[in-house]
Amino acid sequence: MPSPRMFPLLYFLLLLLFSGNATTGITSFDFQTFSATGFKFLGEAHVFNNSIRLTPELLVPDTSAGRVLYNKPIRFLQPGNPTPMSFTTTFSFSIDNLNPNSIGGGMAFVISPDDEAIGDPGGHMGIPTGAVAVEFDTCMDVEFKDVNGNHVGLDLGSMVSSHVADLHSANVNLRSGKPVKSWIDYSGSTNQLNIYISYSNTKPKSPVLSITVNLNEYVKEFMFVGMSASTQGSTEVHSLQRWSFNSSFDSKPEPNSPPPPTQTIVNTSQPSTTPTAYKTKKQSKLVHLKSKNLVRIMAAVGAAIAVVVALGWYCKCKCFCCSVKIASINFENGADSEGGPIRKN
Repeated sequence: MPSPRMFPLLYFLLLLLFSGNATTGITSFDFQTFSATGFKFLGEAHVFNNSIRLTPELLVPDTSAGRVLYNKPIRFLQPGNPTPMSFTTTFSFSIDNLNPNSIGGGMAFVISPDDEAIGDPGGHMGIPTGAVAVEFDTCMDVEFKDVNGNHVGLDLGSMVSSHVADLHSANVNLRSGKPVKSWIDYSGSTNQLNIYISYSNTKPKSPVLSITVNLNEYVKEFMFVGMSASTQGSTEVHSLQRWSFNSSFDSKPEPNSPPPPTQTIVNTSQPSTTPTAYKTKKQSKLVHLKSKNLVRIMAAVGAAIAVVVALGWYCKCKCFCCSVKIASINFENGADSEGGPIRKN
């Protein structure tokens, strides 16, 4: 039986075992199907048949909004590091309209400073104030200077997009009801943001929108990522079918800067039931990271077992030595091992 003094040591080893990479600021997840676990739901957002619906299915036109967030904050800035985080996110979604004559609304990938607020419905698409968002807009809203009702735009703390691309050029109709896939890549070292979109699982060779933007000016140290959507007197149903996210820092903090708090590498991948073409270089790196983490886990377990065995032997040896010493003292005092007088034949 291990000594009670060993429990704090074992707790520390287990904490080390499951703490992940504490200094790199890496976050990674891949949701192929959805449940309530791992998310925070706001407004009309809910789980439906292993997907997430951001707006309800209604036959009568309505104005509503919903937002879903990954439930852990993600590091976007490091103390002493002027380079913001790099990330790539991929998601599949669909916008279906139960009444073709009822249009209006849209969906967005959102980076926000808090996990409590939800933006207004209608043309705001549920995007909260002060957020960075990539919007997939299905309504031409004159108030926000929209180019048409089928575009992608970058919003930097404002609903008036700083950059816009007409999705007709990519042969994509957001209101078709077909599954659409989007890739959003951002490099912190080059400040380059590329947005791709297609009906296919294969990433297009060219982005539909390429922008140079320094996110240092728009994000805080920790932010929340997620999706939002809204209707605008319409019957649009916005669904999220799959979502992956990977982040890392391209450069290290400057010398003598304080280290960042512990950030656990999270991987919530679930087995896929259908073959897909999701093998990318980023995911290959993720597999390499998993292998390295497995080695760390095995080493930590081995160290824990070695410590337990060593302490066990130490306790046994100490007890044996004490027994020998007591026997020797008793012998010198003329007593047997139980403290009685030694009988001579």
